[in-house]
Amino acid sequence: MDILDQVARTAINDRLPLEYLTTLSAQDKLDAMRACVIIYILTSSKIVPHMF
Repeated sequence: MDILDQVARTAINDRLPLEYLTTLSAQDKLDAMRACVIIYILTSSKIVPHMF
């Protein structure tokens, strides 16, 4: 989780929905962070999901 968090914060930075992520359980946060990073990369840095 720590590595994923670092990658997400480094790559996505201020567009990462941190307030939303803090409301999630550990497993849901992990899934959400994975989704954010995957979608961010696949859309060439254009889209970052905010709510699932």
